[in-house]
Amino acid sequence: MSVFGALYYGSLLILVIFLILLVVHFTVFPIFALTADEPGIIVISGTADREMAFTKQDATPMTARNKNIPRTALPDICNYTIGIDVTMNQNIVKYDYPIPILYRATAGLSTLDAKTVTPAAFSGKYGSTNIIIWANGIQKDIFVTLITTDANNATVEKTTPKGITPDFTKTFRLAVVVADSFVEVYVNGSLKATLNTSLSLKQIQHTDFYPPVVDDGGITVGNMSMWPRILTSKEIRTYESTPMS
Repeated sequence: MSVFGALYYGSLLILVIFLILLVVHFTVFPIFALTADEPGIIVISGTADREMAFTKQDATPMTARNKNIPRTALPDICNYTIGIDVTMNQNIVKYDYPIPILYRATAGLSTLDAKTVTPAAFSGKYGSTNIIIWANGIQKDIFVTLITTDANNATVEKTTPKGITPDFTKTFRLAVVVADSFVEVYVNGSLKATLNTSLSLKQIQHTDFYPPVVDDGGITVGNMSMWPRILTSKEIRTYESTPMS
């Protein structure tokens, strides 16, 4: 049999199998699913609304708005999901100040500003953000801090009560779901922390996502995914459970 003949009969076999699966899908039980949340064995879509950034190489520290910062169409306040590959190395243990992993802002911080921030005073330096993902250099724990406002419009910082300690010897996938009253933090598809709040997230607009500020801080990020909606835990396990690098 010629190569073209083999390709012909192979294509014909694939078509027959597809038609059989299609009949089973509509008559017996679901085979195909358009999203991870739909019933079905084979997920054939679900990522049409996902945007990607920092895909060609790990993000290097930035101190100002420029073409390398991903422009985001995500909601300014809440109801979105982000995922990112995070690599941490031994250098992080040298620092006793919080090292930002990812944050929203209208402009990036300088290295000097980052080194003077304390976990209880993010809002003083990150004036245009309402969420900061950061690591504690000494303990190598990861936290998420929300910048919220109370009924008197006073700023209130709320941080996940317990730090996440991943295996920092390997690149891992960090995903954060930002809703109007809670934040969920996942590592490699597993829920590691939840932060609930009855306060309103700080009103921001025209912000972008910035990578780590400190160039020798031992943290790099890459393959950032941006979803303009809240992903379910099943979708997190499907789309955000392993590093993309």
